[in-house]
Parts: sequence; C-alpha cells; structure tokens
Amino acid sequence: MNSLFHSNANLSLPVTVTLSPMPTERILVLDDNEALRLETAATLAQAGYQVESAGTTQQALDLARQHSYDLLLADIYLPDENGIDAFTRIREVSPDIAGIAMTGYSSWEVSMQAVRAGFAGFLVKPFPSEQLLSAVVAALEQEHLRRENARLHALVPLYELARSFMGATDLSQVLNQVVTTIRSETRAEIASLMLLDEEHAELAIAAADGLPPEIIENQRRAGVGTSISGMVVERGEAVLIADDAPMDRQVQASLGKPELGSALSLPLKVRGEVFGVLNLSRLRGIAPFTRSDLELATVLAGQAAVAIDQARLIDVMRNMSETSQRLAGAFDLDDAATTILEAATRLAASKRAVLWLVEDLSGQLTLFKSTGLDPEQERRLKPPAFVTPADAVNERERVHQDVLWLPIMRGDRKFGLLEIHLVPGKNIRPDRLGVLKTLAHTAAAVIESHRLRAREAIAFREIDLTLRGESNLQNVLERLLRQIAEACGAQNGALFIRSGDNGESSALVELGEGAPGDIALEAIAANHAILRSNPEDSVNGIGSLIAAPLTVGTRVEGALVLTHRDPRMFGQRHLNLLTVLSSSAALIVRNAQLYAWSEEKVISEERARMAREIHDGLAQDINFMLMRVQTLQTAARMGRDIDLGKELEQLNQTLRRDVREVRQTIFALRPVEIETLGFVPAIVKFAQDFGMANEIQVHLNVQGDAAPLAPKAQSALYRLVQEALNNTRKHARASNVWLDFSCDEQTARLIVADDGKGFDMMKALDAARGRGSVGILQMRERTERAGGTFEIETDVGKGTRIEVSLPLR
Repeated sequence: MNSLFHSNANLSLPVTVTLSPMPTERILVLDDNEALRLETAATLAQAGYQVESAGTTQQALDLARQHSYDLLLADIYLPDENGIDAFTRIREVSPDIAGIAMTGYSSWEVSMQAVRAGFAGFLVKPFPSEQLLSAVVAALEQEHLRRENARLHALVPLYELARSFMGATDLSQVLNQVVTTIRSETRAEIASLMLLDEEHAELAIAAADGLPPEIIENQRRAGVGTSISGMVVERGEAVLIADDAPMDRQVQASLGKPELGSALSLPLKVRGEVFGVLNLSRLRGIAPFTRSDLELATVLAGQAAVAIDQARLIDVMRNMSETSQRLAGAFDLDDAATTILEAATRLAASKRAVLWLVEDLSGQLTLFKSTGLDPEQERRLKPPAFVTPADAVNERERVHQDVLWLPIMRGDRKFGLLEIHLVPGKNIRPDRLGVLKTLAHTAAAVIESHRLRAREAIAFREIDLTLRGESNLQNVLERLLRQIAEACGAQNGALFIRSGDNGESSALVELGEGAPGDIALEAIAANHAILRSNPEDSVNGIGSLIAAPLTVGTRVEGALVLTHRDPRMFGQRHLNLLTVLSSSAALIVRNAQLYAWSEEKVISEERARMAREIHDGLAQDINFMLMRVQTLQTAARMGRDIDLGKELEQLNQTLRRDVREVRQTIFALRPVEIETLGFVPAIVKFAQDFGMANEIQVHLNVQGDAAPLAPKAQSALYRLVQEALNNTRKHARASNVWLDFSCDEQTARLIVADDGKGFDMMKALDAARGRGSVGILQMRERTERAGGTFEIETDVGKGTRIEVSLPLR
C-alpha cells in the first residue's frame, strides 16, 4: 500500500475488500406489473444475483420475514400501498435492506420523498438493463458503506451527527454544516472543505469555518499534486501532520506554515472515487491531533461524503426537474435544443455538445445545433454512426476519443444523437450518466412532439387550402389522405366513402398498401375513433392502426384508416389529431359533393340570367333595330320623306350601348390582370419589372399561341411565374433567370431556371416542414389543381430548374 504512514501502519486505516467471482446478494423486486417484474428479476438473475419477486406489499413483507435481503426494488405506485411506505415497513423487518425506487411518473416531489425515505437509487421506467444493473451495483455499494459506518458508530456515538448531515438537501447548506460540525467534534481551530474541479485539475474551497474571508479568497484554489490536499486527492489516503507523526519527504516539502501545529487532511470518497478533501488544523500551543482524532475524522469524513453526494444528487434531480419544465414550455424545436444542450454540458461538466437529428425523409443524421464550438470546429464535425441497443458489438453509449454519444430514441424509433465532448481522460460518473440517459429519453419525446406539432400545422394549412381551392372529388381525396397520413406519421392508409344508405363503403383512394375495410365499417357503425395495437400482425405490415369516421352533423360520410408496421407507433395524441383532421376531411368531402351539385345549378342559373339579360336587353335592341330598318325600307319604297341622318344616329347609339354591355360581360368573366394586358404581355411585364427591381438578368422566350389556354390555366401559370421568381430572389443568389413559355396544340409548358446556389431537396423539405413553410409543395399542388404536372431539378451549386405542363383546356 502506497501510504504516507509506512512507518506506522495503524494510522492508515486500511479497508480490506474481498472479491468474489459472482455476486451473492439477495434482491427482492416489488412491482404490480407482472411483465416488468419478471423481466427485471430475469435480468438480475442473469447477472448472478439471487432474486425473488412480489406483486403486493403484503407478499413482500411475508418474504422479508422468511429471508434476509440486501436490496429492495420497489415501484412507487402499488395497488395496496405507496411504494415509499412499503419500503419503510419492510425496513422495520429487515433494517439493513437497501432500496431503489422505480416509477414511470417521476416528479420532483416524489424524488424528494424517495431520497428522504432512504432509497439509494431512482429508476424511471422504462429503463434499459445496463441502467438497472448500474443502479443495483451502486445501491449495494452504498449500503455496504452504510453498514461499515454503522460498525464504527458502535465505537463512536455519531448517529445524531449523521442524521443532521442527511437531513439537509441543499448542497451549500450541507457543506457548511459539515465543516461546522466536524470542526466542533474534532476540536479543530480551522476546518475547510475543498471540492475537485476535474476540468481544471484543481481543488477549490467550497466551505470553511474559522478561516478569515481574505485567506479563503487568496487560497481558494490549489492544483492537484502541488499541495498536501492535492496529494490526498492523488493518493486517496488521509494525512496526519503532527510533531510525533512520521511524514514522507513530499509532505514535508509542502509544509510552509511555521504557525501550523497539527493538521488532518482526509479524502472525501464515494464509490471509490475522490471528489474532495476535508482539512482540519490546530495552531502551535494547542494539543496536536492523535490517532483517535484521525479515526473520528475518518468516520465523519465518510458520513460527510455520503451526505454531500446525496445533496449533489438532489441538486441534479432538481435541475433535471427544472429542465423538464423548460422543455415542456419550449416555444419551438430550436428553443428545446438549446435547453437540452445546456443540461447535457452541465451534467457532464463539459463545455461542448452537439445535437444531431435524424431527418424524416432521408433517415440521415444532420447537425441541428451545437454549443461551445466555433464555426470552424462545427464545420469539421462528421455525423457519427448511430449506436442502438440492438448493436451486438457496441454498447449503447460509446466513449471514443473523449466523446460520449447518447442515442435519442423512443422504442425503436430514432430521433437523433446527443454528442458530448468530455474533459480529456475523464469518464462520467455512473449516476450522472444515468441522468444523461433520462435527458436523452426526454429529448426524444420533446423532438417527437415538436415535429408532430409542425406536421399538424402544415396539415391544417393544407387542408384549409384544399377546402377553399379544390372541386374535383378524386383530387381532393388523394391530397387529403397524403396530408393526414404525413401529419400522423402513417405508412399506409385508405379513405372510405359510403356508397349508399345500407352502410356499405368503398375505398376511393389508398396510400401505400391501403388499409382493411372492416375497420372502416366498424368506425362508421360505431361513429367514434379507434386505436389498436397488434404486434402479432406486424409481419403483415399492420402493427398498429387508427381510424376515425368522417362525420358532418349527424351524417357519417365515410372513414379514414391509417396503419403502421410498428406496434408502438400510434398513441392517444395521434388518435386525437386524426379525430380533428377527420372532421375537416368530412367537411371537404361534403363540400366537394355539394360543389359538384351546386356548380351545375350555378351554371344553369347563370345561363338563365344571361338569357334574361339578352332577352331584355340585347335581343330587344336588335329586334327594335330590325323593325326600325324594315319600317325605313317600307317608307322608302312608298316614297315618304325620311330624316335619314336622325334615324342612323338612333341606330348608332343603340349599337354602341349594346357593344358596351357585351364587353362588360366578357370582362367580368376574365381575370383583371390578364385582361388588362393579355396573358403573355402580363408575364412579360412582370418578368421585366422583376429583373429591374432585383438586378437579375431575365431571359424571356415565348413560343406558340397562348390564346387557346383556359382562363384557369392562365391564372395558375401567372401565379407560378410569380412564386418561382420570388423564390429565386429570396433564396437562389442568382445572376440570371431563364423563363421559357411555349404552347403546342394540347399543352402549355413553363420552364423557370436559374444559375443560383441550388439546394438539397431532402433537407429543404425537412427544414420547410419544421418551419411550417411549404412553398415548393404549394407550387406543386397549385399545378395539380389545374390538372398539370410539376417537376423540379436542383442540387447544391447547380442552380434550380422548374418545369410545369398544363393542358390547354
């Protein structure tokens, strides 16, 4: 043993640890969830522990009366009793049993109650097997330390002091109480407590008693290895300085205070790691510290270490609770990412972290946000390989070259990776790693929530546009199903419409492999939404499904059915979203049906109106002029005098009035912008004005006759030109734009190309969905509503080319 006290071994207080090839501790699992209870027991049994389980508190008490257990894993919420109270009752039977609390609904209040009740650990369901085993090892080790302290309590009456340490939960309060109490019990004149700053490899004074403030300020920090306290950290052993105590040369060389009569410097350890030093000193003229003082101070230091570790854990849990609240109230995904990175760097005692997200369309990891990196460092980052629990070679967390990667997942769904750059050569403590895993799990839920919220906004916007802008029922249903499936994250689906009053329905449109019709009939008959999970059917592509009736008032028009291969894909939130969207979908379907009927009625009414106007106006005038001409002809044949000038003037005025009425009718039937200039001149003028206003050279080429183009197509093409050129102005950084318009006998084609920077289509669509911006999608759907096709070609650094084809009529 590398001890400072090699000439007097009695002062070094060695602890002998016997290692056995397999763990021999007995563990009792208390949980009313049979599946989770059995899975937990099996995992622990495979690790070599002796495990028994119970579903109720009474069963656990009966087992505790029959056998002695080292550890209890207790669910907080039990059918017959609170898990915290159950732990207290079992401890009355078996006082030496340690405890780990398990819950699926963690909160700050419950965590506090569990810690105060004496639980050594806290697991949030669901938890991976490695987290379970890590918590068990830590709890048993802590219980071993507690039993060792209890043995020393038999020699020294320090029970009340331990209770006073454990009763405090605020870290600063615990630190001050430790130095004050230990100074009093050891009759030291000065007591100080230093904590290790691992990043800077130095000790910092965290609390002191009997030390003037100016000295605290001047001696606040000390490098590890450069002082007696630093040597204690490196060696992990206590140092006694007294006239009659032997000291090695390194300790003697570090003494530079002649007024110091005697001193104790003790390491603060938890789970075998030194995290601080407790320093006690007496001035010359005062009785020096003895070996008994060293024993007493060692016991007190052990108790203080446990109390400080507990306070640190509570502080971490408090910060985690605050982080969860901030995440729940995050305005958008960028705000949530900032909170996640701040919490990660704080827990890992690091300054640099990166959040990688999995893109919806490409499935690739892309950099979303970082902290602590300059632009050049961020540019050099490469997406890491995604490590999942299913990987056979790698662990769930990989530490390589001082980098920790935590997968952000929910079930089997991948949302991203949290990359943390650690202090070189330093690993994260197991308890902090457990909290980081919880943070990653929480981040997955937050990311999923914000992405679903963005998809909801887009879906509502697109459905609103469909509601106001489409009349063709088949087109309505196809667009509708695509939008709703994307908002809910479905792989397949179908939209069923009732075909008669007998309740039959048929799938008018399908997505992917469609959906089962019997579920649609069930939703229509029940007139309420359906959520089902069927893992056995996942091999057929339907692990989970949701369905909702299309209801307008009291009439059910049909049903929407969506499916996904993952049995855990759909939840109550997806069902609620589908219920809301199905209401809008039902209204769209009903409107399209009514529009088809009303369009015929409007056309008939418009024809009747125009017939009346022609009959009452133009026809009457023409009939009047015909009669007047006949009268003049008769008068001329009979030789009567005729005022020819007056008669022609009357006919001229009547004809002018009729011409004005005809022009007004025609003008009212065509768009004002196109009517003012004509379709092609309107495009030419807009392109010229755009080029002059934005200093972009517009090359315009028009071929063919646009006169046969239907008014609806003219309006759509004009708007597409506007949207394409505006996108070029805002995003492309182009110098030239080529605008080609051509017409043949059946088709009108519009091509808009630029020499700008271009973009990655997949990333742009993902980013657009995240921001709720859907310009490209709107252009495509405007084209499709006009009965045409839309194509776009682009890549980074290669410009953008958009081609639209519309039928002439």
